[in-house]
Amino acid sequence: MLAERYAEVQLAEALTPLLHRYTMGNPRRLKRFLNAYWLRMSFASRRGVDLQSDALAKLMLAELYLPDLFGQLLAWLAAGVVADKVAEIEGGTGDHSAGVRDWGELPPKLPADDLARYLLLAASLRGETIEEAALPPDLRDIATRLASASQGTRNEARKEAIKLDTAKQVAVIRYLGSSLRQQGAPDEQKALGESISALAAAPGAAATATEELQRMRHGMITAPVPISLFIHNKPAEFRVLIEGWRDSPEVSETARRACTEALGQH
Repeated sequence: MLAERYAEVQLAEALTPLLHRYTMGNPRRLKRFLNAYWLRMSFASRRGVDLQSDALAKLMLAELYLPDLFGQLLAWLAAGVVADKVAEIEGGTGDHSAGVRDWGELPPKLPADDLARYLLLAASLRGETIEEAALPPDLRDIATRLASASQGTRNEARKEAIKLDTAKQVAVIRYLGSSLRQQGAPDEQKALGESISALAAAPGAAATATEELQRMRHGMITAPVPISLFIHNKPAEFRVLIEGWRDSPEVSETARRACTEALGQH
């Protein structure tokens, strides 16, 4: 009993500096946060996820009160750079807003393992993949339509997508690239490839898509992929990517011929 009380006191002391800044001592906000905290800790325990209590609180503050930062954390996780980026924020370096820097100064320094475990848990509890969760809410509908099996739906979404500002187009193309590298069905790969091609003219978009697709297992590449990537735009980055696929011993002969055909036409 004494051990449990001591643990609760320690937790309260750890949470106090974290909570004060964002709840301003408001009892309702405190209660809402603590209820959410215990629920999240309970879900984590049931799934065998062991999270440091004060690290969990710091990440929950970002999720509840800094949604733009939390979305960025998910995007960094999807890109495999979240630990480096959080270390940058906590070290006071990089180009970040004052609110993000203030959050980074809060104790504790976040362990890399807790970051990934918590972010994956948060996404799964929302019924989302990391790629979906990483997208800002205003881009999720258009990204989903760009991945649709319906050509008409994709065409309409493409008209909207190319009007987005550059940063949003890059965010969408990262989602599409990540979705493609995890998709094994030829028709779905073709649909995603065409939508990626449609956005590839935006500055940084082709490089972002290439970064994602370089992580695709070569054995999963089907013939429609190299052809579809050149449908709307033909960036140099895609040519280099497809050349690498063509020369890979893991690529099927059908996909290799499609790579050769795509490179010969463009």
